Amino acid sequence: MRALRREPVLIVSLGYVLLCLIGLWWSVNFYNAFGMPILQYMQPADFLVAGLREPELLGVLLVAIVLMTLLNWPLVLRDRHRHRAEEFRRRWWGRLVYPRSRFVQTFFGDRLARVDTQLMVNCVLVTAALVYHDARVKADQVLSGDGYEVDIQMGDAASSPPERVLMLGTTAGFVIVHKPQSGRTDAIPIESVGSIRSMKTPPADSPPPGSRKTSP
Repeated sequence: MRALRREPVLIVSLGYVLLCLIGLWWSVNFYNAFGMPILQYMQPADFLVAGLREPELLGVLLVAIVLMTLLNWPLVLRDRHRHRAEEFRRRWWGRLVYPRSRFVQTFFGDRLARVDTQLMVNCVLVTAALVYHDARVKADQVLSGDGYEVDIQMGDAASSPPERVLMLGTTAGFVIVHKPQSGRTDAIPIESVGSIRSMKTPPADSPPPGSRKTSP
């Protein structure tokens, strides 16, 4: 904390590193639902942008920080106003807010029992849980057939695959897709892919690209 106060710019660097770690945690849990060991297909450049592929992860991190700050605020007040905390402990609800537990001090020492340390540990645990939940929810949506459907043209083939293909993501060397009909998840080398076209259905009142309306 003292280093961050002396050099506030370190907050930006530390935040970026944390965002990358969160992105890796999200990717591992998302692709594990498809039986895909994503870390085996990632290159060093992918680790640097892992947290930027899912913009909502930044929101998850901010929510976790705000939530745990509010929940740990009684501990901050305890350290600033110890005499008030002792008065609160005399009431039944005060013993719930300020419990007399020596477990952390006994087994880990006084340094880990500090409020800022507890706040950081709780923030990490809550963020990991939220990111895990988000990754599994999105994976379940894709497994149920609801995903970003694409048409992949291979470089050595003129026809597209006969079944639906849902895009899961990309790395520096692979395009990872899921096929709901067969339940397969494939990692296709990028050099083998000729083109990727979105299969999003246009509005019903709009003509297909390149077509002209003919008069009756």
